[in-house]
Amino acid sequence: MTPRLATSQDVGNLTRVTTTLPKAKLPPVVGELAKASVDGRLRLGGTYETPLQVGNTTTFLYVGNADRVKVQHFMSNFPKVPLLEEVAPGFRAVTVELPEYARFEYKLAVKLGDQSMLSPDPFNRHLATDPHGANSVAFGPGYIEPPWVRPRRAPEGKLVRSTIDSQAFGYLCAVNWYHPATDSVGPRPLLVVHDGSDFVRHAGLLDVLDNLIAERVIPPVVVALVDPIDRMPEYSDDPRQAVFVAEIVREAIAHHGVNDDPANHAYLGASLGAVAALSAAWRIGGVGGLVLLSGSFVTELGGPNKRGPHFLPTIDFVQRFENNPRCPAERIYQACGIYEGLALDNRKFTPLLVSAGAAVTYEEHRDGHHWHNWRNRLARGLSVALGSGDPPPSVTWAHD
Repeated sequence: MTPRLATSQDVGNLTRVTTTLPKAKLPPVVGELAKASVDGRLRLGGTYETPLQVGNTTTFLYVGNADRVKVQHFMSNFPKVPLLEEVAPGFRAVTVELPEYARFEYKLAVKLGDQSMLSPDPFNRHLATDPHGANSVAFGPGYIEPPWVRPRRAPEGKLVRSTIDSQAFGYLCAVNWYHPATDSVGPRPLLVVHDGSDFVRHAGLLDVLDNLIAERVIPPVVVALVDPIDRMPEYSDDPRQAVFVAEIVREAIAHHGVNDDPANHAYLGASLGAVAALSAAWRIGGVGGLVLLSGSFVTELGGPNKRGPHFLPTIDFVQRFENNPRCPAERIYQACGIYEGLALDNRKFTPLLVSAGAAVTYEEHRDGHHWHNWRNRLARGLSVALGSGDPPPSVTWAHD
């Protein structure tokens, strides 16, 4: 889609999401499954690619005794999926039209008597993990998984573990360093990744880096993967975190062949990690690039997302940034899922980044607050932050 500036109508549309997706007609295969025995139904259910995709419709299935089965998703601005209807004893189904290009994580919530169970869809082979477990994944018509997120035979970078005697925190801090496999002449750029271990486990970051470097989408880059000890305070504009990032940069220059020019350094973070990345860049200054994914740039407590007092330091940071919008980085890639509760907060924050003098690329995608959403943004985000893509205008606003 051609990038465009957001309008007040776009913001309004986000607050007027329909409550429930309308049901569509069940496809003929559901009738065949209804006539089968339980064992036959289980075999057939495992044979088909489920949820069933027929034309523009998606059909969710459940085999087993239940009083109620619903598709439970985790996106604030996405409508509910209707309850699965009993098509035959021990067999339920519902058909809906998912939005085009959407990616949709869910579990099946099953109630039988006084027992309730929430688990991934047993017939769905598509899973996405996060620190809390795994979700099943469904896709709207037209969704295509980026090819560079898949494991492939690109030359593999090397992962080296070390520690930094951090003066900021007063103890030894572990850092995992990614060194690219590709030989290059001269010092390399640096990328500091907040929640680095989670990006590796749940967003396939090492495969993504190997692939993007092999395809020359981004230059061979040294990556510092860092993890917090106490995430909420450390990532909520804690001045110690900025000092620690500066310590990482000095270590990278001294021992990992990194370019000493801050214009060749970039920081990446998602959710509260995006606040940490922005805060560090804002405090340190002179950073080349930022990748801010679904940033928790909240401005008030409560609301539909029930934000509690633990967000007060973040709210204070956003207010101070607004009052003193120093340019945190030359190039900023900012993205958010249109269905997540942070979408409006991110839309409101973008003009602040622009007013600070940064070149900002902002994108929204039909997804939620999920690791695979952030994974899918890495090619565009890293090419912008590392300066390997076309220089963005003052702000680019794109929707899928």
